[in-house]
Amino acid sequence: MKSYKYSLISLLIILSACSNKELTKIDGTNVVELTANREIPKAPSAESQQLSKTFSLTQILENRALFNYHIVGGSSKRKNTALTLSQQLYKKGYPCRIIETNGRYRVIIQSFASKEVAVQELKRLKKLNHKPDLWILKE
Repeated sequence: MKSYKYSLISLLIILSACSNKELTKIDGTNVVELTANREIPKAPSAESQQLSKTFSLTQILENRALFNYHIVGGSSKRKNTALTLSQQLYKKGYPCRIIETNGRYRVIIQSFASKEVAVQELKRLKKLNHKPDLWILKE
């Protein structure tokens, strides 16, 4: 009996919510016409896209020092092997960079300032890609 009352109440709530809406019928020609007539946002001008500031090497190194934790997709003693791996990862949608540490070339997928965020992202990437050989490098 209670389930009947709850289902009746929920049905009344749904019907009352739908009664205030006006439905518009859309046919195939209407959709095409609406799509063709929609406003397209303007692309930013070339002047606004240019960098107004160039960074010095010192500033780049200071910014890089903020990101101590890196998710590594692979490591190699040869630079050509690391470049090949980074190109393969790029084709899969991961823009990488290569850094050299301790005589090895590391293919970095992402960098983070905090260990906790890096670990969370590492778990997500491992689960998403079924790739257990990802690891975190701390500089």
